[in-house]
Amino acid sequence: MSGLVLLSGCGCGKEYDRVVVFADGLVVGGEYQSSPVEGPWLHFPGGRRYRLIHHLGAQPTRYEAYLGFEENDPAEFTIGTGNSARFREVNEEYLVVENDTCAGFYLRVVASAPSDSEDAAGGATAE
Repeated sequence: MSGLVLLSGCGCGKEYDRVVVFADGLVVGGEYQSSPVEGPWLHFPGGRRYRLIHHLGAQPTRYEAYLGFEENDPAEFTIGTGNSARFREVNEEYLVVENDTCAGFYLRVVASAPSDSEDAAGGATAE
């Protein structure tokens, strides 16, 4: 088999060696949002890894990634699942989320940590 070429990965230009630190976002009522639902959402190409500084003062116990196909379209998004939005690390300072695919998206992350009153009540969460 002459002419056989071996390639590693999917060849889509994933940028695993680079972590993008994002310290913006907002905290509203104990909930971190990387951006408002109206946008603009974060550009999230294949292989992108974000370190989102959440400013919650505690490790989030709830966090979720939302993926869209346009930067400012709150009507067209889905919950990030599988390799499209992998949380690699979550601690009291930041969340690391990675797009482990070759597809490009726009990202919005929402996270919350228990308040002092919830800790005192045994971790109960207000709905």
